[in-house]
Order: sequence, then C-alpha cells, then structure tokens
Amino acid sequence: NLGATDSQIGLIQTIPNMITVLSLLPIGVITNRMKSSKPVLVTLLLFLGLMYIGYATVPVFGKHRMLFFFIFLGMTVSTLQTYNAQWQTFFGDTVHPHARNLVYTFRNRFMMFAGTITPLICSFAMSPAELPEEKLLVLRIFYYLCGGMMILQAIAIFKIRDGERSPELLAEMKKFSVQDVGSVLRQMVAD
Repeated sequence: NLGATDSQIGLIQTIPNMITVLSLLPIGVITNRMKSSKPVLVTLLLFLGLMYIGYATVPVFGKHRMLFFFIFLGMTVSTLQTYNAQWQTFFGDTVHPHARNLVYTFRNRFMMFAGTITPLICSFAMSPAELPEEKLLVLRIFYYLCGGMMILQAIAIFKIRDGERSPELLAEMKKFSVQDVGSVLRQMVAD
C-alpha cells in the first residue's frame, strides 16, 4: 500500500534483524551493569511507543516514506526484540524464585489470549476497508494504538517497586571491557 518494490519487500525482514543483532549486546551489557533493570526496560518501552507513532506517521512523508518506513520498521522490531530480552532480566529481578512459575504461566496465558484475539479484532476492523488508502488508514490507527499501549506499559512497569539488585550480585558482575566483546564473538563463531 506504500508502493514498495519487490526488493524493498525483501528487506522487511533483513533490516530489523540486523538492527536487533547490533543492539542486543550493548543494551544487555548496560542492563547487567545497572543497579536495577527497570530504567532500561521503561526507556525501551517509551522509545518503542514513539517508534510506533512514527511508524504510523510514515505515509505523510511523501516520496521519502519508504525510507522512513524502513527506519521506523527497523527501530520498532529491533526495540521490541531487545525489550523481550530485557524483560526476562527484569522478571528475574522482580519475581521471587518460588513465584516465578505461577507468574510466568499467568503471563503466557494472557499473551496467548491476546495473541489470538488481537488478529481477529484487527481483521474485523480491516474488512470494511476496500481501497488501499482506507486499509492504510486502518493500519495507521493500529500503530497509533500500539504506540499508546507501549507508553501505558512503560508507566505500569515504572510503578513496580521491586527490581533492585543486591549489592552482592552487583559486586559479582565484572566491569565491561572491549575484550569481553571479542570473547563473546569468538564463542559465537565456535558455537
């Protein structure tokens, strides 16, 4: 609907994956060195909300809309993937080990329900749209809603009180060095 070429459609999966690979390691290192994983998680959610709003605004960029499409696509998908990895760290920091199974099971049930019902709701909303412009408008509304939901989720996570790591755990974590990156890359190649 934006007028993408075949090669641009082929890049839809490649660009976000490349940005994700580049962002996971540095953000993971930053999170592991912090007293609490919550600030990184909240920042990622706020950034993700803004990227979804940008993503929804792409059609107004005229002849440059494909460029902005890839920028916002890459940033939304890579930030979402990075958020998911950091959420697991936050989950471990905030939920007592004895309650993790119960909390994780409840979350997965909710996510499974939301993952099932959301496409149905979206398809019902999209069905009346016949023209490409109408479909694009419905998609834009979806992305604006996603942006708002990410910002609300950031506020909800910000209000969670736990998540601060113990001084003992922080003392165990060694300081980051460039040699660590080389070591990780060598291990990735070996694996």
